[in-house]
Amino acid sequence: MMSQQGRQFSTWGVGVSFLDRNGNMKTVPSSVQVELNQIPSVDGYGFRPAPLVKFFSGPQTDTIIPAYANSWHRISAGKVDIQVAVNSIDIQEWPGVGINMSIRSTMSDIFLDAPGVYLTESSALNSSACKEFLPGTKPPRPKKKNLLVEAPDWNFGTLDTAQADQDIALSEKFCLSYDPSTIYSEKLTLNVSNLNGKMGTNMFKLVHRDDPTAVIPYSMLLRGTALVGGAYRMPNQGPTAFWVKNFSNSGRTCFDASYTTQVLPTSKPGDYMDTLYLTIANPP
Repeated sequence: MMSQQGRQFSTWGVGVSFLDRNGNMKTVPSSVQVELNQIPSVDGYGFRPAPLVKFFSGPQTDTIIPAYANSWHRISAGKVDIQVAVNSIDIQEWPGVGINMSIRSTMSDIFLDAPGVYLTESSALNSSACKEFLPGTKPPRPKKKNLLVEAPDWNFGTLDTAQADQDIALSEKFCLSYDPSTIYSEKLTLNVSNLNGKMGTNMFKLVHRDDPTAVIPYSMLLRGTALVGGAYRMPNQGPTAFWVKNFSNSGRTCFDASYTTQVLPTSKPGDYMDTLYLTIANPP
């Protein structure tokens, strides 16, 4: 086509487009990085009919640079590998990306391959779910990523000084429920805080229901292969990460819990309580 119009090939371009919470095109995030056959893009250009599509390209020259001959400056036909990386927070509102291929000539003409493809996590899991996408049109909304946190009402039972500093298992587990077709590769973290505060840096506080001056120090431990290091002690100095790749394909992953107290001979009899706040986040 280019030779018929007296044009000379300059570079391939990979056009990417992103959508806001309403499914309308938005400015391409600055975090985006594109590779073609494992070679990063070093240049780019716009396309006037679709100003919100950003094209990532190789060097825009009138000669084939050997380092790009099998990627951005490739002339021969064949399959190529395209990788588009973006921070998860930039696709939080609408987790789908539009991809269009184009060719740019040395005279700055752009030949667009339209329609492009619309990629979501569903298409990552199942290539047959890949849909065509025309820039400017509104594609179907991707499936929501729902994560249900099941935190039990842990009861330590009767505490006594003989249990001090022992790691005692609890029968109730901390569990996460989810759709494994939507949550399987996310970057997720867990952070735990509490209502009553800490005693020092290593213990939370159980406070007597009738006498706020009476306290019992305690700590807890979560165990499971889906936690980095296999365990998370509470309190801690910061969040820990989940190994999402170790989440169960059943759609429910659970963690064993245990506690340690420092009941003293002088501790006041009665009921003690505390409230834990378990926060799961998806950092960029």
